[in-house]
Amino acid sequence: MDTPRIADTPRIAVIGAGLIGRRHAGYVAASSRATLSAIVDPDESFAQLARQHGVPWFAGPKQMLAAGLADGAIVATPTALHEDVGMACIDAGVHAIIEKPISHTLESAERLNAAAEAANVRLLTGHHRRYHPAVAGTRRMIETGTLGQLVAVTCTWAISKPPAYFKPEWRRAAGGGPVLINLIHDVDLLRAMVGEITQISAMTSSTIRGHETEDTAALTLRFGNGALGTVIMTDTAPSPWTYEQGSGESHPQFPEAHQNAYRFFGTKAALEFPKLRLWSQTGDPDWMKPIAPRDLPLARHDVYIAQIDHFADVIRGDAVPIASGREGQKTLAATLAVIEAARTGVTINLP
Repeated sequence: MDTPRIADTPRIAVIGAGLIGRRHAGYVAASSRATLSAIVDPDESFAQLARQHGVPWFAGPKQMLAAGLADGAIVATPTALHEDVGMACIDAGVHAIIEKPISHTLESAERLNAAAEAANVRLLTGHHRRYHPAVAGTRRMIETGTLGQLVAVTCTWAISKPPAYFKPEWRRAAGGGPVLINLIHDVDLLRAMVGEITQISAMTSSTIRGHETEDTAALTLRFGNGALGTVIMTDTAPSPWTYEQGSGESHPQFPEAHQNAYRFFGTKAALEFPKLRLWSQTGDPDWMKPIAPRDLPLARHDVYIAQIDHFADVIRGDAVPIASGREGQKTLAATLAVIEAARTGVTINLP
């Protein structure tokens, strides 16, 4: 049965009012394409946030869903709760964006996606970086051969998190490190721009802080199109080389450094990302020829607002998800493979 078309502005509830949930609530409330309909969080203090937005507060999602107040929901609860909350939305016929990672295990992600498909509910993953115009621009250049045949890509993500960040015990324990929290974004971007990752080798280290979880990782990747990749990631070393600082992504925690963190190498040209600086030579490539840069025009918009607008289009039936639940599941599989490859010292093959 086809999903009924939503003729008016879709009503979107936010489930989980932590740091990212509060931001989502503000974006939905400010949107001209969607309407904030409810705030859901077991912490009663968030009733005040709901009052500020002029919407009802609920302690749990089942009460809100039973009231029929949502066409869509943004699930921003702790990851371990994603499956239960996502299933409640699916059972109620409510489309959902589930924040990354889509769930805590691949088995859980598969159950979510299978249930959504069976119910004809649209399930999206909150990989908001896919909505940055530089991502689509880079993918288009790779697909159309602007770079020639893609040979390799390298990615750097290096920052220094302050000691206060690690006060919560879970951020020092296994699973609470930057691979699942931060690197998963870069894994998703590489998949979105280059294509499927078929092999992963990795090493991790916790030398600097000595926590149970990693603080540094080095990866080598093979993509389905034959390209190779490397990634260096650490949260112990200050640098200007991260996607956040280079993209101008709207977030006060990430002041813009105007540097590129990715480099794509093709048989015709090279590309720096996310500022989109293209390096090429006149005529056939030759290492003896001068090579010159050209900064490509790039529109800017807030990726979180773009995500909300796209979600509204998906709810209305006017768009296909850019970051679907299945895409979130594939990105989770690749990210978990990083952890497994580092643990075992074995190259992991991905389907």
